[in-house]
Amino acid sequence: MDTMAGSFCLVICDDDDMQFIRQRNPKWARSMAQAGVERLVLFPLIPRGQFLGYIMAINFDTESTQHIKDTLELTTYFIASEIANNRFIDQLKALNKVDLLTGVMNRNAMNSRAAELHEETGGASCPKGVVFADLNGLKYVNDHQGHAAGDLMLKNTAMILQSTFIGDEIYRVGGDEFLVLLHETDETDMKQKIAEIKKKSELFENVSFSAGYCLLEKGQDIRKAVERADAMMYEDKEDYYRKNPSMKRH
Repeated sequence: MDTMAGSFCLVICDDDDMQFIRQRNPKWARSMAQAGVERLVLFPLIPRGQFLGYIMAINFDTESTQHIKDTLELTTYFIASEIANNRFIDQLKALNKVDLLTGVMNRNAMNSRAAELHEETGGASCPKGVVFADLNGLKYVNDHQGHAAGDLMLKNTAMILQSTFIGDEIYRVGGDEFLVLLHETDETDMKQKIAEIKKKSELFENVSFSAGYCLLEKGQDIRKAVERADAMMYEDKEDYYRKNPSMKRH
């Protein structure tokens, strides 16, 4: 790009043009000489300001120079537009699967994953365990401290889960509900990690978890495992509200 000196294209038709390259970029000039390049039309590919590379034609009939230049210019424009559009679509798809507040995956992503797992129950990509975690007292915080405080509570929750379940799939499946699919785990490991997130929550104001888990058996329907983990979580939540009646949701 420095050799092009701000130009949107580079055209080399004769030795005078090549001499210009030898002066500005001797290393590239030597490389072209070794490859037998005597004539060249080159356009950078920069969709939406991001440089990707170049499109070029070499050693053409000089009488076709203008035609080749016009063709490559148009081709570069359409390819850059197509790449930019595809990237934009990919970004939209990603946003459709990400919870924008917390940065973890959202319910849409979980539904897609559940359908995928239902088709390949017991396959290599199937998780080994499920943890269902629910925030305690989110409604109380929203009602008494405002939704900004509740949002911070959710962000801190996601951060705790991400720092604990490293490499696992974390989803926010409801307002205050999070689901984790663990790929390498056993019952002891899940219990330890639940204890860990509860311990970490003590470092943050208002963050408190109720959680349940289920170890997946080969061939088990993921939805049944989620139901079992959810049921265990509610038992844990009832115990929390018995100990903290002032936080009970209305």
